[in-house]
Amino acid sequence: MRLDYDAQFELAAPLPPVVRRLFGVSAIRRTMREQFEAMLREIARRQAWLAVGEDAG
Repeated sequence: MRLDYDAQFELAAPLPPVVRRLFGVSAIRRTMREQFEAMLREIARRQAWLAVGEDAG
């Protein structure tokens, strides 16, 4: 199975200047990238675990 995911996000309102400097778009992108990469690692880990179980059966 192959799952392709593409998303675009827009803020409902501009970030306040202080927040934008501390947690700007690049920080949000980095966090989302890290979360999706972690999800992909978990999917791969579970697939590997299932494959080992199938080989043992």
